[in-house]
Amino acid sequence: MQFVKISIIVPVYNVEKYLHRCVDSILNQTHKNLEVILVNDGSPDKSGEICDDYAKKDARIKVVHRENGGLSAARNSGLKVITGDYVSFVDSDDWIHPMMIKVMLNTLLKNNSKIVECDLISSLFAPPGYTSEDNLEIVTENRLEVLKRLIKNQRFSVCVRLYAKELLSRLAFPEGKNSEDVYFITDVYKQVEKNIRILFPFYTYFVNLEGITKMPYTLKKLDSLDAALFLKDNVENFYNDKALTQIIRENLLKEVLYHYKLLNYNSHLDKEWKLRKKMKQYITANYDKKYTNSINLKLAHYLPLSLFNLIIRLNKLRRINTIR
Repeated sequence: MQFVKISIIVPVYNVEKYLHRCVDSILNQTHKNLEVILVNDGSPDKSGEICDDYAKKDARIKVVHRENGGLSAARNSGLKVITGDYVSFVDSDDWIHPMMIKVMLNTLLKNNSKIVECDLISSLFAPPGYTSEDNLEIVTENRLEVLKRLIKNQRFSVCVRLYAKELLSRLAFPEGKNSEDVYFITDVYKQVEKNIRILFPFYTYFVNLEGITKMPYTLKKLDSLDAALFLKDNVENFYNDKALTQIIRENLLKEVLYHYKLLNYNSHLDKEWKLRKKMKQYITANYDKKYTNSINLKLAHYLPLSLFNLIIRLNKLRRINTIR
């Protein structure tokens, strides 16, 4: 299958510490017919220079330098220049198993599919061993089954899939938004009837514990709520499936509750209570006893906003005092 070219898009921004690990894992693939597109998204560090150095050493690498526009814009720049038969994405601080592309391509072709998915694993855990394709567990899902699983588990990463190029020809990532993978993946699955899933974590995503502890809650995080509303307004209406509708509604309520609580923790972001009132309206409009057993959600639904805010703030104070 070496005659099949695979394009791998890697958006690069400020990752000089991790970029070698990522790119080396791609170049070390057992499937050698690759087009590796490194999109330097205006990195202020030496990431761009590292990309250029790789391109000088390996003809399979193509570098795109652009002004900083964010993850979606970088991926879109990569999509504009791909020439491969199939496409995959790898984030620049992650890495992949050396057999990932070969196994995914073989599995896709054997099953006459346009898309194949593998599992992923956190860098906090050692990846399991891999022996041969004979030991792999393969699952075939229809698109409804895929969406139910993805929404329920909140795992929309575009990076764990190999796509037929034709699926992506009219698609683009929404620029200026977080949770961009939700929009992209749901649009992909509207075009296919089945999904082939390999139950092995060929993809390792990097967890930066230091970065996580320093990330404050900001209004930009409300993008995840926009994505949940997109699922309700777009995906729910497209499929008109009762079980999928229930999962989408449950997901929306979880997202709303998350932001409702965090806005009460960070009330300086919502001094006039406008956002929290909007969250309360979402909860009231979509609450259904059969969707959840969450005590917090019940409190958010039944209690007045001011009382719920008081409880949240008291809990926060109690936690602080406990830590002290």
